[in-house]
Amino acid sequence: MADGEGDLNDELTVKLLHFQEITHTEDLEECKKILIEHNWDIEEAVQAKFNEGINQPPPPMVNIPRTLTHYRPPPPQLIYANHGGGGSILGWAMSVLVSPIHFTFSTIFSLFRFVWRIFNPDPREMVTDPRGDVLTFVDEFEAKYENSPQMFRGSYGEAQAESKKNLQFMLVYLHDPHNKDSDPFCSGTLCNNNVVEYINTNMLFWGCSIQKPEGYKVSKLIRYPTYPLVAVVCLYQNQLAIVGRVQGRVTAEELLSRLREIVDLYEPVLVSARADREALNQNQQIRAEQDEAYLLSLEKDKQKMDKKKREKEIAENEERRKEKIKQEKELSRQAQLDMKLKCKEDICEEPSDDDDVISLLIKFPCGKRINRRFHKTVSVKVLHDYVYAQDEAPARYQIFTSFPRAPIVGCSTDEVVSTQSHPLIQDAGLNRNDTVFVQNMGEDSSSDDDDR
Repeated sequence: MADGEGDLNDELTVKLLHFQEITHTEDLEECKKILIEHNWDIEEAVQAKFNEGINQPPPPMVNIPRTLTHYRPPPPQLIYANHGGGGSILGWAMSVLVSPIHFTFSTIFSLFRFVWRIFNPDPREMVTDPRGDVLTFVDEFEAKYENSPQMFRGSYGEAQAESKKNLQFMLVYLHDPHNKDSDPFCSGTLCNNNVVEYINTNMLFWGCSIQKPEGYKVSKLIRYPTYPLVAVVCLYQNQLAIVGRVQGRVTAEELLSRLREIVDLYEPVLVSARADREALNQNQQIRAEQDEAYLLSLEKDKQKMDKKKREKEIAENEERRKEKIKQEKELSRQAQLDMKLKCKEDICEEPSDDDDVISLLIKFPCGKRINRRFHKTVSVKVLHDYVYAQDEAPARYQIFTSFPRAPIVGCSTDEVVSTQSHPLIQDAGLNRNDTVFVQNMGEDSSSDDDDR
């Protein structure tokens, strides 16, 4: 057992490994520390682990009822070996007599091979194209043997990843082309209809020759292998491990029986892992939905704040516009008062009636009428300023002749303000005892009743 598990009982060890599988945390000490902080409550510890690194408080989580599956762990590995040979007394006696010679020969051969490999490394140690090794073997195997199980076309690492992803059993077949039992095992046992159906239904099947670097690498993971060899791999104690193997030449019925026994024994491990993953997926889905709802709520709040901000800006702009108009009107009114006061101060004494004087009847928009005499030689500005000095005069106006009705050039408020040179009254087409009309040209003007 790992160092991080040394002082734990079986129940706490199961919880520790269970937490590690859910959170994918490699450091057992870190897992143990988190569980201790949460009093070995796996659900609280998982929530705390997933909430790490989040700056803003997340929305409240929904409690998901989930119970830890307790089961009695099966043994680390089941090994079924068929070494061949008979079970008679003669066979047993021959085995006893030959065993010392076999041991001596094996020891000498192992030493010789060790020394030889120092100077001549095994080319199978150099794995350069693991996928290519497997694809070559699969093509050769399917070409040679009909009705073969469906093999995974990828490296051993890729097959492990696929098995762990789908939480399924993986069956590994290591092929030794130099073993005399390999060919009959493949044709008679591995390609048996019942065996093929069982493998394709319940397992991910991976195979390779031990004469290829990828197959040789996998064979070194197995202690004391004998061939033909099939091994069952599944998730065990939070990692993929070889949980059973069948070695030597066996019949299809024997292989099926032993595979079923291994699967039945370790199926609860995968069932528990699938339940944990399903609970985790539900938890993550609920969390994702909560996060989405939370972000949507934040977005709505932001939109409301933006809307209020825009409305406030519009109201402030409108208020500033009204205030500006008010100030402009106030300045205009003050300017009009100043101009009216000046016009009153500048009014000349009315001349007496003679040939150089004309008498005009001035009609105002309000209906008021004034008779006034003016020298013919003064400018029309004098006529305009006299009218402007009257309290009934509009702020802006134009003076018209009565017949034909026409504006008197230079005798409007706009022209008086903007022009320095103005025509004389005698040049404006006015005659003695004429009538002139004052027409309001301001914003609040209305149609004049010329007959008023």
